[in-house]
Amino acid sequence: MGNNLDILWEYSYYCYIENVLKSNSFHYGNESGCNMREYMKKQLIDLLNTIEEAHYEMVNYCKTHEYDLAISVFTSCQEAAITVGTKIEECEGEGTKTVSLLEEYCELLYEFSCNITETDFRIEKVIKHLNRKLQGIISSLKNDIKEKKEIVFLPYKAAMWDSLESVWKKARDNPDYDVYVVPIPYYSLNPDRSPKEVFYEGEDYPPYVPITSFKEYSIPDRKPDIIYIHNPYDNCNKVTSVFPEYYSSNLKKYTNELVYIPYFVCFNDEVSDHFIVLPATIHAHKVIVQSSKVREKYIRVMRQYLKDEGINEAVIGDLEEKFSVMRSPKIDKVLAITRDNVDIPGDWKRYIDEGENRKKIIMYNTTLQAFFDFHDKYLDKIKRTLEIFKANKNTILLWRPHPLMKDSMAAMYPVEYEKYVEIVEEYKSQGWGIYDDTSDLNRAIALSDAYYGDMSSVVELYRMTGKPIMIQNINI
Repeated sequence: MGNNLDILWEYSYYCYIENVLKSNSFHYGNESGCNMREYMKKQLIDLLNTIEEAHYEMVNYCKTHEYDLAISVFTSCQEAAITVGTKIEECEGEGTKTVSLLEEYCELLYEFSCNITETDFRIEKVIKHLNRKLQGIISSLKNDIKEKKEIVFLPYKAAMWDSLESVWKKARDNPDYDVYVVPIPYYSLNPDRSPKEVFYEGEDYPPYVPITSFKEYSIPDRKPDIIYIHNPYDNCNKVTSVFPEYYSSNLKKYTNELVYIPYFVCFNDEVSDHFIVLPATIHAHKVIVQSSKVREKYIRVMRQYLKDEGINEAVIGDLEEKFSVMRSPKIDKVLAITRDNVDIPGDWKRYIDEGENRKKIIMYNTTLQAFFDFHDKYLDKIKRTLEIFKANKNTILLWRPHPLMKDSMAAMYPVEYEKYVEIVEEYKSQGWGIYDDTSDLNRAIALSDAYYGDMSSVVELYRMTGKPIMIQNINI
């Protein structure tokens, strides 16, 4: 009899419910004080529907007088109902209508299980009664308990946080969302693309941004409703890489909506093709672009790429739906920061005179692309530029190189890297200008009176301020 019972139980709803109750995915979010999630509510409703299916298993066992099995199913249904009620109380507190209905259901189960062997016990009538009660519970769970969406932002470089910040602020202020900012680690690469050095910049974000450690937030366990990223490369970058578990190809497995927002802005609505066909633009459910013109090019280039590769568009989603227009959060940030409300580092203050005759501050922006295009003469151009500004006593230079300048040179041009480090160290030691390698680009834009440097997305941001811009000519 024991072996037969094992076989029966293996295929019964009793075992199915037991497995659900024991599964890690169902027990996600048992921490006290969490809010009801769409994902969580769906799990609870699925479990309640499974209980209803198990009711009919009771009918079969009662008809064959296998009362011990029927009682086991009764018990399993009761345990599942208690688990649903416990989860609801963890999220909503005590006193909900749904939990009251679950308690009534459990009392009925107990009462019926005690009378199951009576000669006048009518199992079909009992099941109808239990099903009506269960449908009332499901209806109450759907309509009386309001779920919240969980949204997580996964920046990796603090200097690029401005590409997400205004979206984060809107989500943070929405009472229907639970929002987390989880900076993720990344590592620089050696010339052979092996990992070189690990970085984590969780402490470099503005103090008003609450940070959750990546060690405490498991994407596979939490299954957030929406994930925002600004790193498009996965394993396609030659300079840095986020950890593989944070590749867009992996993240999309654990969310209903993976959203990629570019870390750059397009000058005059022009975007290079190589920024369009990247892992994140392929895997993300939604890609945010800054204008209709840019969107049209994304769709055109991506559609041609799919055609060339023989990939059906449906595999990555309807392109008309995938690419959405929204003003870049980087522009929102630039317009919000002014000279009057920006925080000035202590060691910068000696350069910044607020009097009527104060010296003008020139932001000097040097970029990776310019170095890649002119690396044989680019360092000479930087040295000459520094000499000119050093001799000009009416201005203060605020030199801000691209955040990945050193890492890129070290990985790809080690000889030029050594020369570049010498230039930087000499400039810093002479103490006549500001060297800005912080994560806050917007502070440099707000403090400066004019822009000089390479053509880049920073020029588009700077243009929004209405201040003068001059693009340097590497050949002069």
